[in-house]
Amino acid sequence: MFSLLPSENKDTKVWEMDHFPARFQFVIFRNWNRIPLEHLANVLHTSSTQIAVEAERLGLAEYNAQCCSQYLKYGYLTIIRDNWHLLNYEQLLHLLGFSEEKLYRILMEDDFMFCKMGSGKPFCPEVYWHELSPAEVQETAEIRSVIAPLTAAHGKEYEFDFLETLKKAAPPLEQGAKNDHLRMAYCYCAVFGDSLMPGAPDPFPEGVLALYQAAGVNALWHPVLLASLVPWTGDEDYSENYQLRQESLRRMCAKLARYGIKLFLSVNEPRFFTPEIAKRHPEWLGPPNEDNSGTFAVCINHPEVAERLENGFADLLRAVPELGGFMTITMSENLTHCLSRYQKEGCPRCAALPDASANVIKVLECIANGIKKADSDADLIAWNWGWLPPWDLEVVKKMPPEAILMCVSETGVETDCYGIKGSIIDYSIAHPGPGKVARRLWDFAKANNRKCLAKVQLNATWELSSLPYIPVPQLVKKHIDNLAAEGINDFVVSWTLGGFPGGNIKLLECSVARWCENISTEYATQIEKACEYFSDGFSLFPFNDATLIYCGPQNFGCANLLYAAPSGRHSTMVGFPFDDVKAWCYNWHYPREIMERAFNEMCAKWQFGLEILEKIAPANSDNPAFQELYDMAEAGFCILQSSANQIMFYNQRDVGHDEKIMAELIRDEERLARRMLKVQQRDSRIGFEASNHYMYGENTLLEKILNCRNLLKKYSE
Repeated sequence: MFSLLPSENKDTKVWEMDHFPARFQFVIFRNWNRIPLEHLANVLHTSSTQIAVEAERLGLAEYNAQCCSQYLKYGYLTIIRDNWHLLNYEQLLHLLGFSEEKLYRILMEDDFMFCKMGSGKPFCPEVYWHELSPAEVQETAEIRSVIAPLTAAHGKEYEFDFLETLKKAAPPLEQGAKNDHLRMAYCYCAVFGDSLMPGAPDPFPEGVLALYQAAGVNALWHPVLLASLVPWTGDEDYSENYQLRQESLRRMCAKLARYGIKLFLSVNEPRFFTPEIAKRHPEWLGPPNEDNSGTFAVCINHPEVAERLENGFADLLRAVPELGGFMTITMSENLTHCLSRYQKEGCPRCAALPDASANVIKVLECIANGIKKADSDADLIAWNWGWLPPWDLEVVKKMPPEAILMCVSETGVETDCYGIKGSIIDYSIAHPGPGKVARRLWDFAKANNRKCLAKVQLNATWELSSLPYIPVPQLVKKHIDNLAAEGINDFVVSWTLGGFPGGNIKLLECSVARWCENISTEYATQIEKACEYFSDGFSLFPFNDATLIYCGPQNFGCANLLYAAPSGRHSTMVGFPFDDVKAWCYNWHYPREIMERAFNEMCAKWQFGLEILEKIAPANSDNPAFQELYDMAEAGFCILQSSANQIMFYNQRDVGHDEKIMAELIRDEERLARRMLKVQQRDSRIGFEASNHYMYGENTLLEKILNCRNLLKKYSE
């Protein structure tokens, strides 16, 4: 039926939960005040009036068309995720109002969305509205009695309300925080997808730029596809509207310049070809994508590909000379050149190469040559993401001399969780760097007269990704000081998460004591002590490899549903944790009891810090900075304690079989979901992350409450 979208897997078991009596109620509940009434009515084959009736029956909040408008612009990834196991493709497209082409582009290009969804669409039977039976009406009334009081909160923030604050124009500072060192972030509220077309949400609101300027941030990065900006492949239709995007870039560069900020483009080129473009250029192709999407690698060692890529970057810089430069990933983030996924077969030019170094160097040379052709002073940042020893040293030695080497600081940091050793892959705030990987490459680069910078996460990591910042200033400052001792003073301070223009970023220019004084001069000592508990607790985070940080419950916290019986589903990268405890325990690298202990001791220390803040909260009731810190701390505790509860619950379900313990854990999960709901209703930033949109919101937290109450009935029978 669909020519682009991968087929639904009809061999998968249909996702089933029973905390609503009718399946259509899941659709209404999860999409209320996110999807317009008429879209919901179209999907469920009924009227808008009937949808409103059903929502009122469930106790949902008053309909808010503005929220729906915001969600379709800024929260479409949340909608896709929350309906992935409920609706088939046809109903999902009707729900979003998207074409097949638009949904395909989002799944394939919006930061690994298809991978986050499990690299496959599960089979979903069509969902229709139907009249409820008397028993279903009674059960729905019981649901309403729980939900209605929780949605009637006065003065609450709705999801995305924080955008209105950030959009408010603010004049540039005449004496902005000047810094000779690079301080680059991802804009906190920028949608990761194609934001350069007219009508797309503005990725750089004036208000947020003023906050970045005040925090000393002097560069922002933004992801692009080169083909969307210049027709480097020669296919005008593949680069449709590229002139409009170039014009948007020029306007954005001028806008950022008023705040002393440069714009860098994150590039991962030459990006794989879609099946249609692959048919036009068969001589350029490398191996097919392993995900069976029909896409192909593009051979950088084909002379015409290299020349066109070089000219493409030159043409872009001639069209937008104000660009600050490019931040490159040359391995594994997306399929690009033939060896970008370490495949050795599939290309006659690359199959005999001993490793990927020649391809990586070639890509960097093409970009550097393009910069020179355009007579530009744009910078080229070469990220070592995916490079492997020993050939990574060959890249550093032979890459263009003007290229700046960027390494993730924490990679290779050794961890110890109650005697079980591990090491960091990806990012960590709990375990400050630099690690042995970065040190080794930086030392070699300095010896070869190369410039170096650190890729760090100061505000948030996948350890606790849904907060604007994790209130652990002692850990963050330790990392900054460690890097200064290594002679590293230039930073990219965030991936798509952690770009909030405040929080821990301010520690680049001040001490922990001053950071606390900026929150409250009178109570700075107590705040510092509370944050010391948070930092000490967070340092216990069990970290080895990357499965927990991507697949664990801590990214969704209190909103992750509980399953009375094993779901049989595998967790996915920042998508669905399910009940996959094996993955959460790093495929049993850490035993169940070790994970329980680590999370519980983390929470115990975090609780000590919260108690300190609670004592001084009345005296700071009119202090917005203190309230922000308190909300971050309380939300962080709720997420970590919920993660601990979920680990313990499944350990009992699968091994211990103590139903009294399980029942108490379920009750605590409901309490935490209610507590988290109040925090999010105070601060709409909580739950949001730019490349995943809302990981949880009012609807999902309310659903967790119902899920818990439904499970308790089972254990009381």
